[in-house]
Formats: sequence, structure tokens, C-alpha cells
Amino acid sequence: MDFYLFVDKNVIKAYSLAQATAANGAGSYYIGAKELDFLGSRMAYVPYMAKNTIVASNVSNLHFGTALNGEWNDMAIIPQFESTGDRTVRYRVDYAFDVNYTNGADITLYR
Repeated sequence: MDFYLFVDKNVIKAYSLAQATAANGAGSYYIGAKELDFLGSRMAYVPYMAKNTIVASNVSNLHFGTALNGEWNDMAIIPQFESTGDRTVRYRVDYAFDVNYTNGADITLYR
């Protein structure tokens, strides 16, 4: 199952402290960072996320994407034969990208 809770660093710190307190209060302890989960759902830290925000989603709903016809997307194919006599071809691709989602109804945002 690829369901994750994506959280900011404040939630990670508070939840880690709560887990450590619960473990030490029960007479047990652990060394190092424990993999975080909430009721069996894995938690992942997302840098630059808004404070106290949780996003719950299947990882398969999220993907790295770019708009194919975006105004910042550009591609150039430059044959070198005319300028240098070389039979190589150079290319340049400029594009804007973002993380997009596939099925918005399956994503939960909590603030």
C-alpha cells in the first residue's frame, strides 16, 4: 500500500517527541530515529510545506509533471554543420515543472 501522510517539520518534531515520551514512559526506549507512522500509515516529511499542514494521499496519485504547452517550455535543435562543419546536433530544452496530482478526490488536505 502506498498511502502516506505528508507533513511539515513541526508535525514531525511534535510526533517524534510524543512517541519518545510514550516509549520512555512505558519503561522501554529506542536509539535513533524511528520510522514514523500513524495508525499504520507512513508519514513523510515534506520541506517547505506550510506549517501545521497534513496531506494524505496515495503516492501513485502524485507525479512530477510539466504542462506540455506551457509558455515557459521551449525546445531547440541546432545542427552544427553550418557553423563548425561538424556533423553533430546540439539540443536545448527549457521547461517549467511542478508536482501534480492525478485524482484530486483521493487526496485529503488538513490545516
